Amino acid sequence: MPLLPEEVPMTDKPALQDRRELENLVSFDWIVFTAGIVGLAVVIIASVREGEHGLIGQLSSYVGSSSLF
Repeated sequence: MPLLPEEVPMTDKPALQDRRELENLVSFDWIVFTAGIVGLAVVIIASVREGEHGLIGQLSSYVGSSSLF
């Protein structure tokens, strides 16, 4: 079980500080990773919407020119 900061001997204080810095870096990595995923999702959704508008236009012209309706 990890020791509380006040229970850590003076010789281990740098190790405790290193562990805290590592935890902060891991948190920062997750923030950057999540922001990247959100950015990718926005780009993908935008490109799908552009393709969808073109597809709907083509489909409506096909259905409009069809003799079935």
